[in-house]
Amino acid sequence: MSTMSGTPDSDERTSLREHFRRRLRECQVEAKAYEIWLGLLTPVRWFTVIGGIVLSAIAGGIVLFAEYQVEGEPWRVHGAVCAIFASVLTGIHTGLHCDSHQTECRRLVQLYSGLATAYEAAPLLPGERLNVKFEELEARFEQAKSEAAASPPQWCRRRANSAG
Repeated sequence: MSTMSGTPDSDERTSLREHFRRRLRECQVEAKAYEIWLGLLTPVRWFTVIGGIVLSAIAGGIVLFAEYQVEGEPWRVHGAVCAIFASVLTGIHTGLHCDSHQTECRRLVQLYSGLATAYEAAPLLPGERLNVKFEELEARFEQAKSEAAASPPQWCRRRANSAG
């Protein structure tokens, strides 16, 4: 068929281009939402990891040197408090699966960024290759959505959507 304006081929191509633009935007928003979420989680992760290590070391030092306590200071109590807080921080980090969650978020940032690039380039393809690329990208997009093992909160998506 002819590719002149108003023909079925050009209408289909225009419709595909519009769909690619929408998906490009969705992928950009998703990637940005995960980046925003990681921006919050990363310092929290470091706080729980480093806090647990430092507080455990302090508690151990206090127990080790408790016999040298300064008059009037209940060092064993300070050591016990440090040990409790270290346990709480370590428990939070472990219980919330911080490492695996952040790894999945980083993977999804890369995945959606790659999909965004592919959706951006796809409209430049000729004829039949455009349809093949459409089917390929839609399958990858749906797979990304269905297999994601992490999700940023809605406020991250809203912020990402308003940022772009």
